[in-house]
Amino acid sequence: MMKRISFTLVLAAFFALSSFAQKDDPVLFTVEDTPIHVSEFSYIYGKTNGDKADFSKESIEEYLNLYVKFKLKVQKAKDLQIDTIPSLKQELEGYRRQLADSYLIDKGVADKLIREAYDRIQQDVEISHILIGCPEDAPPSDTLNAYNRIMEIRKELMDGADFSELARSKSTDQSAPNNS
Repeated sequence: MMKRISFTLVLAAFFALSSFAQKDDPVLFTVEDTPIHVSEFSYIYGKTNGDKADFSKESIEEYLNLYVKFKLKVQKAKDLQIDTIPSLKQELEGYRRQLADSYLIDKGVADKLIREAYDRIQQDVEISHILIGCPEDAPPSDTLNAYNRIMEIRKELMDGADFSELARSKSTDQSAPNNS
């Protein structure tokens, strides 16, 4: 039982699928009273075919034939109210979850981000520190005492003292003994 389908497809649409303006989005065909626009078909064609989407006349005609059949099957299922049967709704939800990644995650973007993270890991360096704390509102004498302690520690380092040992013994950072 074929549904009434009307085609308003012109040959120019085959060659202009990838370069139409959003405000000029002609109806490619209709199923019942539901219009299927060129933008929808172009998006699905490109998404499904990926790098193999060459937008040739033969390729578009073949995919258009499949897409029309798909839309007719969807309409038939709606007419039969198959989309309301609980077991089929559950199965459909399972398919939806399986397919979500391919539509929600752009593989090219994900690959680029993974590459960027990997490159950053290659540049990471380990940094150690010795902290001599001083409250923000400390009087100048406390700030001077902290500076003098820092200068003493620096002198010990310049004289060859072990950084890890100085960090453990002189740093006011509570985590210093665990970091060395």
